[in-house]
Amino acid sequence: MIVFIGVSVLTCANLDNSSEQLNPKLFIELVSILLSAVSMEVSPFFNELFKYYIFLFFGFKVNIVKSHYQSIKKHKIIFYSGGIMDEYYTNAFPINKYFINRIISENCIRCLCKITKLEKKEKIEELLYSISATLGGIYIDDYNPMKNKFSFYIWKGILNKKIKSYGSEWLINKMKNMGFKDPENKTLLNYVKKKYEKDIKFDIIKKEKIEWSNLDWEIKEKIVLGAIKTHPTIRKLIEYKNEKFIDKIGKKILTYFSITITSDENENYFLIVKPKHKIISSETIYNMLKNNKIDFKTLERKLLNGSALITTSRAVGRRKYVKIKKIISPKEKEYWQHTQDINEHYEKEGVPISVGGDDIHCYIFIGEDDYAYHTKNSLLYEGVTEDVQKILLDMGKFLEELETAKSILKQGNLIDFSREFLNISTKDDYTLTLLSTLSDIKVKLKTESGIITGDYQKLREIFDWIFDKSFNPLKPKNCYLPLSIPPILNDKKKIGVYIFYSNISDPELRFIEGIFKKLGLICAINKSVPKIEVKLKKEVDFEDYANSRIIITQTVLSNLEDGEQPFLICISPLLPNNEFDELKMHLFSHPQLIFHQFMYPFNLRKCLEKESFKKPFINSILSQFFHKMGMYLFSLSDELGNYDFIIGYDISREKDDIGKIKGIGGSAIIYNNYGHVKSIITFDDVGSSEIGRYDLLFAQVHSELIPHLNLNNKRKIKILLLKDGRIFKKELEKLSQISKKYNFEITYIDVRKSTLLRFWGVRRGKVVPEYKNSYGKFGRAYYISSHYYNRFFKQPIAIVEKYHIDEGNYKRVEIEENDIKQLVLLTKINYSQLMPDKMRLPAPVHYAHKHVNAVRRGWKIKDVSILRSGCLPTI
Repeated sequence: MIVFIGVSVLTCANLDNSSEQLNPKLFIELVSILLSAVSMEVSPFFNELFKYYIFLFFGFKVNIVKSHYQSIKKHKIIFYSGGIMDEYYTNAFPINKYFINRIISENCIRCLCKITKLEKKEKIEELLYSISATLGGIYIDDYNPMKNKFSFYIWKGILNKKIKSYGSEWLINKMKNMGFKDPENKTLLNYVKKKYEKDIKFDIIKKEKIEWSNLDWEIKEKIVLGAIKTHPTIRKLIEYKNEKFIDKIGKKILTYFSITITSDENENYFLIVKPKHKIISSETIYNMLKNNKIDFKTLERKLLNGSALITTSRAVGRRKYVKIKKIISPKEKEYWQHTQDINEHYEKEGVPISVGGDDIHCYIFIGEDDYAYHTKNSLLYEGVTEDVQKILLDMGKFLEELETAKSILKQGNLIDFSREFLNISTKDDYTLTLLSTLSDIKVKLKTESGIITGDYQKLREIFDWIFDKSFNPLKPKNCYLPLSIPPILNDKKKIGVYIFYSNISDPELRFIEGIFKKLGLICAINKSVPKIEVKLKKEVDFEDYANSRIIITQTVLSNLEDGEQPFLICISPLLPNNEFDELKMHLFSHPQLIFHQFMYPFNLRKCLEKESFKKPFINSILSQFFHKMGMYLFSLSDELGNYDFIIGYDISREKDDIGKIKGIGGSAIIYNNYGHVKSIITFDDVGSSEIGRYDLLFAQVHSELIPHLNLNNKRKIKILLLKDGRIFKKELEKLSQISKKYNFEITYIDVRKSTLLRFWGVRRGKVVPEYKNSYGKFGRAYYISSHYYNRFFKQPIAIVEKYHIDEGNYKRVEIEENDIKQLVLLTKINYSQLMPDKMRLPAPVHYAHKHVNAVRRGWKIKDVSILRSGCLPTI
């Protein structure tokens, strides 16, 4: 408070008026107040005032104090009406205009190719995508099996450019190993043809010029990305690999860079560079198994689900990273043939390694490249954990690695380091951007006295009464009740809680049982909530998953009463993915077992050992208990825009029989404008991965939901449609027809969750992420960082396109700041956890993604009435 009084005196003083000029004593006192603000979050603001008034009072130049105070905080906070705007660094580098003009002037071309040899037609589409991408082009998805032709877009300069101009020693060595003589004078097209010659042979039979202005901006970005990858500077950047043992982590960390391109409406292009890390085990997989540093089941799960790869243990040369599709143990017949082949190869090469025999720790790995590998010569290669990322960030590795990238980029003339790039601001050779922050979010809650409005952070307190030993249901205090009860529970007298457990102690069992027993007091306060009762506890061997599901089913059915809705608590050890999926498939397929919650024994143990863990864990468990059954504990206080429905849509993608990516299932989550789910619609087969089954979706919206709006007139139904990923022209055409058929007015916005762009400030020499609920525009997209993630860098989501669809027509429109604010609000509807600011995606997209992932894993709910009642059983 004293600081702000001081600022008021300073800012109100008229230094041109002698009666208001500051005397030295008062000035010194006020300066001391400003200096005391250095440790506060707003100190950059006072720093600027301090410099300003020293200049006014003494006539000093501003830069006299600049170095001392800006060394504390380099980012700048600007106060303006309506909020706080922060100036942050980004990992984007402006590309010189001359290089972009060169791409445009030399033109993009469409290459028509004739296939002269094709070994396997079943994977042709995947193959053509790979060929085009390796060349630096974009496959047009136009393969004609009758004519054996396909085509791709590419920058013309790539086709004639000699390999020696790439400056890539790795590429030259690789081509030498492939049998090329004089690879320096070959082209990338020569390399690609040789690389894929076992599967396909093709010739470019026609090249036609494509007008740059006619191309979609995303196609342009991909062409620019392909073009810059031929630049020696970029080759050095993307081929950079650095392995270093980090003492604080106790493991070897591999650092490399991922790059992409983004652009703005004026066709300014930016190179985004993101340092990435992988962990390489310090010893072979063989030794880790032998010394019990990893168990085989964990290893098997990681390798077969793709979360870990293997790499060679050789210390020199470029490592090979391999995804494993099969593991062969010494007990299997084919094991001996593989070990014999490997030993013969080692003997021929003079390598002192022998595999096979009776060694139980020596397994054979079959990679996706169909080569055989083994544990004695393989290291584990996997992603870094959150804890490791936090350590790396605290060590200053991110800025250090970006400086490495910057030093590489400065070796060429591709990047504009002039600090003057049209309207783009730069500082320390990094691009700057401004972020706004959304604050003062309110929610509606229900108490025994009625509906109240409170701060969003109050969600943390919803279940505090559970831990209050003096709680009296006759005089409830701070007890929050469900805002709504779904139709499926209206005729239920009781919710029976069945606890099935394995590998937990008696205190842990009593703890979780006690939580649900106390939860039963809620029906004494609100009679509309069915009575909650712990029916029974039963020990089950979940690792015997075939027998456990029989026991669970028989136990529930034999104890089920009339008017009872069962809810299962399954306290199970971590199961292999396939066994867990089998168990979940069974539970979801049975109408009496649909509502269930899995938890792990180590979390219950942690609740008893660590008080700070107990509350968030129980908040999460109880939040899922209520919301799975459609009992919503909160809503946003303000309507989420002028919409009747908000729909999140997602598609599960897998490969079909010919290797083409296709959508095998889709899910749509339909919300009202207060954030409660009204219905879930699932599609078993969506045909194309690009096009949703919007005809079926909106037919069901019209038939099931419109009648409940109680419309007094024939006004248009307003819908906000959110999709995870790009919006395609065919979708827009289909939605246009739907809008006319059903009198819908649709706002369609894409939400892209995979981005390389990051925002950060530097405080006290450390990198810090942007504030929660911040958003800003960079290039063509708005970026939203709504979540609070203090472990390591936050990954923002990108909002790129918005369309207005009405009366059979569609039109791309500008994304407004109000749209972004609505999306930030939607990220607050986290029904899985009552922990504010933990969710990154808008709820409709997040839960559509979760539900479609359940569909992909075979967790199909046969009783669709549950999905139509607003329940969320798959969260």
